[in-house]
Amino acid sequence: MNEIATANLFPAATPSELLQGALIDSRRRWRELVDLGADFAFETDEWGRLVLVTPDPALGWPANALIGQPAVTLLADAATGGVFNPFRVSARIRHRQAWLKRGDGGIACLTFCAAPIRDIDGRITGVRGTGVDMTELDGQAAQVAAALRRGEVLDHILARMGQEVMAPRMMSAALDALANALGAEGAAVL
Repeated sequence: MNEIATANLFPAATPSELLQGALIDSRRRWRELVDLGADFAFETDEWGRLVLVTPDPALGWPANALIGQPAVTLLADAATGGVFNPFRVSARIRHRQAWLKRGDGGIACLTFCAAPIRDIDGRITGVRGTGVDMTELDGQAAQVAAALRRGEVLDHILARMGQEVMAPRMMSAALDALANALGAEGAAVL
């Protein structure tokens, strides 16, 4: 019987190569998960400069335009002192909102989760976090709230009118209720 010798065309991977492949695969999976769950993910260094931004583009900014820049420049109200800064946290935070500048000049309301990055001595060396764009939902919530307020005002005016029996008093009651709802000093029909 003739035996045919075959060369191993695919040599076995070394343990180091297997470990490197697993690490690359793991990083790819985590990046995909972050990109699926966040509109803006970041990492800063100890000076508050962005060292990682994903996805690319993020909020209309090319990632390479943001890398190395102070993250605080993205804050829409950076000039005001009392604004929450998701890029400078000293403890884990969840579901905190901040307004960021978009690449097109607009602004976006993001809900952030972030945590400080600490060295072996516990010193903060940066921040890592994700943000979800809530701008549309925030606008929709404001519209719903305004519609509810209008409905309540209308219900109040109609209830006050319904308490009166005489037509001239109905108009007076409606005007009083309208002035009250608007916070006005008074109202008149001209």
